[in-house]
Amino acid sequence: MRLLAVLVATLSSVVLCEAFACSDSSAPKVGPTSGVDPGDDASPRYLPDLTESEREKLCNWTAAIGGGYDASVVCDSGLVISNLSLQQCLDSFLSACTTVTVSEWEACRNKEVSDPCAEYLYTAPECIPIQQCLGMTDGGPPQPEPEGGTEGGDK
Repeated sequence: MRLLAVLVATLSSVVLCEAFACSDSSAPKVGPTSGVDPGDDASPRYLPDLTESEREKLCNWTAAIGGGYDASVVCDSGLVISNLSLQQCLDSFLSACTTVTVSEWEACRNKEVSDPCAEYLYTAPECIPIQQCLGMTDGGPPQPEPEGGTEGGDK
């Protein structure tokens, strides 16, 4: 549950200034990708396969696209969305989603930039790979495989 909270906080929180058109000239200027090599269609790069420096680069981009590591926002609902530190990002989320590619991560982040309070992590098609990684496809935790796998069971 803590991992889910960290991932949600990380993904949902780092899109602040872009979404609210912050005018602070000190806010980082960020492009639509992190600059981390995403691989290609035949051989995509998955988050846990990144080097330490690539993970750092992806964490920095993830925070920067939302206004930086110190950014936070209060949504109309009262939900407070704040960015994690670099160390929390490195320790918690990049190796947790073993099925998410760099391109999928960036696509979801870019969608979230459009409105951090919209909870796109849970609703946007761009974020489906991350939802699946988090076990969010039905709103609950991932279910274990039935004993003996899926073959040979009752149909």
